[in-house]
Amino acid sequence: MASGIKVDESCCHMWELFHKGSLTDATTPAEKEERETHLQNVLGVHAKEPEQGDGSDTDSSADEEDNEVQKKTKAKRPRIMTMRVSDNLKTIVLEKNKFNVAMKHDDKIKDTDRCLAKLKKRLTQGSTNSVKRPRWIIVYFDFLTDVDSRPTGKEIMIKWCPDSSSIKQKMYLSSSTAGLCSTLKDFKGTTVQCDCIDDLDDILKSLRKGTLK
Repeated sequence: MASGIKVDESCCHMWELFHKGSLTDATTPAEKEERETHLQNVLGVHAKEPEQGDGSDTDSSADEEDNEVQKKTKAKRPRIMTMRVSDNLKTIVLEKNKFNVAMKHDDKIKDTDRCLAKLKKRLTQGSTNSVKRPRWIIVYFDFLTDVDSRPTGKEIMIKWCPDSSSIKQKMYLSSSTAGLCSTLKDFKGTTVQCDCIDDLDDILKSLRKGTLK
């Protein structure tokens, strides 16, 4: 990866919970509990914990209901997990707070719409640095196909790269993606670059039409 950039282990742990629904790679019950506690804290602090180094990224509109639901269920499976390059450009780290969203509703289609609405709001609101920041966003899309209304699900990695990102930020996002994908165990999802909110909307439309494999 770019300039020897590494992937923080918390990204791998969150991916395991995202992909498998449990932390099966933990070697001991104590290790599993420690990982579950850490990840659940990430998924359950949307309205309370500011991102380190940039307190203005907090989302005052984040639902407190999300926090309560996620606190009650240990290791709640995420529908959206988000990663970024650290400020020192040496590590890919798990994004905190509002950019990691747990599954909540039994209606998977509505839950996908709910999580995407939150993601779009949080990508466009916040500090200038937050809005400009490139990210890797993995989303599990539940949707109905247009042709036969068949319930379908698919993992998509979104390379979020706003036009306002700096050239260096764009370079790190581009050059580190392949290494990140190879580090996330069993990752076989489709990777799509998005530069604006309209691009995010197009992903779901393409999935429904069957044009995005």
